[in-house]
Amino acid sequence: MKKAISILIIFLVILAGCNNVNETQSANNIDEEQLTANEVIAKRYLEETGYTIVTIDGEHSWVVERESINEMPSTMYWVVQTVWPDKYFEKEIDSVYVIVNNHPLSPLADVGNVFVDVWLFNGEVIGGYSNHINATPMAGGVYTVHGLTAEELHGPEFFYPTWRDEWDEKYGY
Repeated sequence: MKKAISILIIFLVILAGCNNVNETQSANNIDEEQLTANEVIAKRYLEETGYTIVTIDGEHSWVVERESINEMPSTMYWVVQTVWPDKYFEKEIDSVYVIVNNHPLSPLADVGNVFVDVWLFNGEVIGGYSNHINATPMAGGVYTVHGLTAEELHGPEFFYPTWRDEWDEKYGY
């Protein structure tokens, strides 16, 4: 009887492990024919970076306006970009929302998943931001698509108040 129970337990453990592998594979094999062109570009960009796509949660478009970039949370998003908004004023940016794993922020997330908002202009990735997903809200800002803080992105000389002064002088109220 003990032998039969042991075999049953081993079988169930193996079965559970196989089921988990199948779920992971299905998440990685998102049918690109079901995606928009921008979703495909974002998916491939993130996969080439080494991230595992969990889900693609859709896309939306927004127009870069001088007034809106000075409001929170917009400035938090722009501080982690390598591009300045100048050449995108009054132009439409497409955002694709993706949940990924295997991201530098994954260890900070409750379930290892990270939210990434990929920004595209005319079908080309121009930036975006990321943040870990937690059931309990955490303090802090957003990160680059690649999980860097503003300080890590801009270098050791970066000081947010100085950046903000330059931002306000250039785009200010």
